[in-house]
Amino acid sequence: MTSVSQSIFDEKKGYLFESIPSKRSLEGDSEDDKGTSVHPDPWNGSPWDMTQWRVVDVDKLDLDNSYAKEGDYKAEKETKQDQSKTQSRARASWSRKGQTALTDCDLIRKLPGWTTEEPDLDPNDFEAQIQRAQERIDENVMPHAFEWKLKYYQTMKENHEKTLNKWPANLDPDVLSRLDILEGIGKDLQEHDKYEQLPNIRAIMEAYKERRLHFNGLVTYWSEGQQVSQPRPFDWDEFVAIKAHFSGQKGFWVEGYEGARPSLRAARRVLLPHVANENYHFYNICIRIAGNPFWTQLPFLLDTGATHMDIYHGDVPLLLGPERQAMHFTGMRSVDTGSGQRQNVGVMHIQVCLLSDKQKRMTPWTNVFANVLPGDPTASPNLIRSDGPVFRDLLFHSYVPDGSKRVFIANKKRKLKLPTALAQAERQHELAIPE
Repeated sequence: MTSVSQSIFDEKKGYLFESIPSKRSLEGDSEDDKGTSVHPDPWNGSPWDMTQWRVVDVDKLDLDNSYAKEGDYKAEKETKQDQSKTQSRARASWSRKGQTALTDCDLIRKLPGWTTEEPDLDPNDFEAQIQRAQERIDENVMPHAFEWKLKYYQTMKENHEKTLNKWPANLDPDVLSRLDILEGIGKDLQEHDKYEQLPNIRAIMEAYKERRLHFNGLVTYWSEGQQVSQPRPFDWDEFVAIKAHFSGQKGFWVEGYEGARPSLRAARRVLLPHVANENYHFYNICIRIAGNPFWTQLPFLLDTGATHMDIYHGDVPLLLGPERQAMHFTGMRSVDTGSGQRQNVGVMHIQVCLLSDKQKRMTPWTNVFANVLPGDPTASPNLIRSDGPVFRDLLFHSYVPDGSKRVFIANKKRKLKLPTALAQAERQHELAIPE
């Protein structure tokens, strides 16, 4: 017989759970001598099955012990190595002799490895990116593309300097980003703090500013403006129990879980989390206006819930290329956002593809009707482009439950190579790979 969990609330210990025998047996359940299910298979069963939370006695947790003292919790070494590969290339150069800019796409395509990207530079090193953009403009090869990048990174630098001037000196960049987010949330809650979170927000901000709190992959718990735990690894069972212990329907906060920011191998790639501890991914998509040979690469959010690709009005001058072709909209589209708002936007016919790290196409150029949203990334670098259905329409991909939050993609099934250290996960759940 299987069991159904019934929650029991204990004022001191939080939520505990007991098993109630049910009449129907599920394949894969193990049973004790009373016929009660001990370990139901988490990958099978009824959608009515309750989550089997571990019993946690909050009074016995070492909430006053900081797990940060042994060093920061970092991403896996394999993840770090994958990230470092993007910074391993030497600077490429395509100098143009003479006063006339090289803008002929038929000639540029003959330049080995020409791209608008700078894989040897850190994208967050604004000084280096600005200097490189100026060098590219002087090289006089597609200068309009690098004039666009120069403006973009100059704005990024200005915004970063404003942030630095607003908060105490020498704070970690992740902390600066988080302070900006918390400040914005606090302003929105000034008029109506339904869940009584302002005391927590103010206390957390002070802890960051006084360097009592850091971004290290750990979380802290807060209740009614008081820190109720030192930094510790996040655990769902502990979270449920601690929240109940502090009557966390209101005035309860977990800090550190969401991350600091609002975060190619031949014909396959591994997409890494944009920032450690965050559950979103950015990747570059090659994009061009249909009928225009000029292309560039722009970062897009991997958005599995979007029905259409999003770009911005500020992107269009870049896409028009050196010949500044006329901008053609193919119509308008009503877009419903996750916040319940409806927006009418222009639609443009573009083409997209993905490149391997050898600058070879791993997908065909594909026609897309993209939304063109108001906004200019060169003036507001935090604007996010959504990839729409491009990713899932063109590529084989797999998410692996190994804790790394990586996404594995390939243009052929046989090249979708997954980590080998997944024996336990694979025993529990057969990974579905598209045919």
